[in-house]
Amino acid sequence: MTRSLPTKQHAFPFPSAPRSPDDTSPAQVQLAAAALDRLSMAPASQEDEKRCMRVPFHDESDGVAAIRDRLGGAAHCSAFISKLWHLMINPDLYGKYIRWNEAGDAIIINSEPEVAAEFAAEVLPRLFKHGNNASFIRQLNLYGFQRVSSSRLLDAAEMRAVAARTSGSNWFGAPPPFNTAMELYGAHSSFAHPRFRRGHEAWLVSMKPRSSKKSKKTSSEDTKTS
Repeated sequence: MTRSLPTKQHAFPFPSAPRSPDDTSPAQVQLAAAALDRLSMAPASQEDEKRCMRVPFHDESDGVAAIRDRLGGAAHCSAFISKLWHLMINPDLYGKYIRWNEAGDAIIINSEPEVAAEFAAEVLPRLFKHGNNASFIRQLNLYGFQRVSSSRLLDAAEMRAVAARTSGSNWFGAPPPFNTAMELYGAHSSFAHPRFRRGHEAWLVSMKPRSSKKSKKTSSEDTKTS
């Protein structure tokens, strides 16, 4: 008579029912909290640090629209000039890239390579719909801005403004505290327009692109000859 060998029983566990959050043990909660703490304390990567150092997001459209409204609407102030003014009156946001000179009658554009690259990548696209510093300079020229020489940035008026900001002493008639504009402003480009002055927002309505005047003159001459 043959005896049958006992077969080995394999256990196949059935899937357990999903556990409710109340079933989570205190030990598991502590482990999860510790993991989150470790993640929050982990050092940021260089890319994260650079991203945090960039200009924070700011809705420029409202600020620009407010400028144009104060000046009587879009017909009285061009988009470029209102956006440029927006940059100048918000030094906390944009002073790293562009600011007034000490006397408030010229603009100083930071030309340090890293800062200029950041200005082109982070600021210009949000306001001017491009990321080209050279195009920005061409627009300044279009509106009649002219480069300011280093000697102009070291004149008596500028030195008095520097002195008033620093120590209050009067440098007029005395050797200037700075020998070069580079010492005063670092690597930069400077531009000025007689109608673009700190504290004189109302003057912006008179600033028109030079091309519009040329086109009007050309069209009038064409009318006379026709």
